[in-house]
Amino acid sequence: MINVVCAIFENNGKILICRRREGVKNNGKWEFPGGKVISGESMLKALRREIKEELGVEIKVSRKIASLIGIEGKFKLLAYECKPLGLINESSDHDQLEWVKKENLLEYDLLDGDKMIIKYLVENGFLRNEHPELDQNGRVIK
Repeated sequence: MINVVCAIFENNGKILICRRREGVKNNGKWEFPGGKVISGESMLKALRREIKEELGVEIKVSRKIASLIGIEGKFKLLAYECKPLGLINESSDHDQLEWVKKENLLEYDLLDGDKMIIKYLVENGFLRNEHPELDQNGRVIK
């Protein structure tokens, strides 16, 4: 199974999504920034590496907000709520970045895994910040 991590960045009620540039697999599709975990790498280390490579910024990881098995059980998708520690202006892997209202996310031509994450987050209230009592692993803080 391949582990894939992504960052959910929120700013003023909008979520960052990125469009894959021409010449890469699934070009033209929208996704959350992130990528595959390299063998021996922790999820958080992979997430920080991927975001630094793609967006050129360091991040603060707040908490894990989704963990889903997708695409015929071949991928484990993990989404983390993150804060950028700098401005996000461009991406090495994408030709367009867009901050989208939460309710409009599914109007974009997203990768299947990202659609799954959005649907999960909407169904569980995470895109409405209804679960501030959860830690970065998605467990209830007592």
